[in-house]
Amino acid sequence: ETLLSHLNTDKFETMILQLEDKNKRNLIESFVKSRALSSKVFHATVIIFPSERLQFEALSFVRNLDPEHQSLKIVPLLFPSIPIVSGEFTENVKFGILFGKFTVLAAPLNIYHSSISNLLHIVRKVTPSSSVVAFITEANVPLVKIHTETVLIKVTYYGSREEIKKFKTLLQAGSAVQDDQLGGIQFHDDSLSQNEEQSTTSPFKYNTVTAVGKQQAGSS
Repeated sequence: ETLLSHLNTDKFETMILQLEDKNKRNLIESFVKSRALSSKVFHATVIIFPSERLQFEALSFVRNLDPEHQSLKIVPLLFPSIPIVSGEFTENVKFGILFGKFTVLAAPLNIYHSSISNLLHIVRKVTPSSSVVAFITEANVPLVKIHTETVLIKVTYYGSREEIKKFKTLLQAGSAVQDDQLGGIQFHDDSLSQNEEQSTTSPFKYNTVTAVGKQQAGSS
């Protein structure tokens, strides 16, 4: 059981999940199914995996949910990573997938991305204004900024207390404003409710930070 067991995933138009634990097959299938079969007219989901095998299994699973490809768009994603030597090979990419009922708002959308920070561009290309977005990351996996002040979406980042603290420090370092309004974004800590935290048996309690775009693109 993790946060995903208790979070209402259907309230988000777009979700990003970063995984570090390779032993999460059941969790991945449950999450993929809930998102793929969402009742929302629009929804998009990105999952970043710790291995190619998990990406392959997730791609196969979601494709089996829509064998005729009539309703879901399903796209593999690749990102560079810190090289790790494994036997005769060097693993130097992160594997991901993007799936859901969405329109690419600014085509084309790349499959290979030069940096994990390009998650920002993916979100902007598949997420309409006024959408609610969630970014969930496991412990020891850094959060990635996927919001800007000029895009009218609400993003909630879920992570360990340590990762949330690092993320807020990073955002403040990139802004001339050192308070709760950073570059047109409003931030506030919003930990899970007491009941949710007590019923979550993940290895750490999730904290959150929420960002809401306050300016329309092109405004001064």
